[in-house]
Amino acid sequence: QATFSAAEYFVWTMKRRNRATIIGERTRGGAHSIEDIQIGQYLVLRTPVGRPLIDDGEESWQAIGHEPDIAVPAENALEEALAQIDSGH
Repeated sequence: QATFSAAEYFVWTMKRRNRATIIGERTRGGAHSIEDIQIGQYLVLRTPVGRPLIDDGEESWQAIGHEPDIAVPAENALEEALAQIDSGH
């Protein structure tokens, strides 16, 4: 699970528009943009500064993530995707 935030927005967009089949594991749940604010010499405050606008009442995926259409361990996702292509899905 090396992807986060912007990649999750892409997954959300493709999934809700029925443009892709998502294969792998649930995403990590990064929906809100963050900003680091330097406070003094040794302290940084990391705070949310934005979130996606969802106009149909759907909840944000912050801290929840996206469930894939086909759940498999990440290390098997490419193999599963190729199998899906071979089977005509």
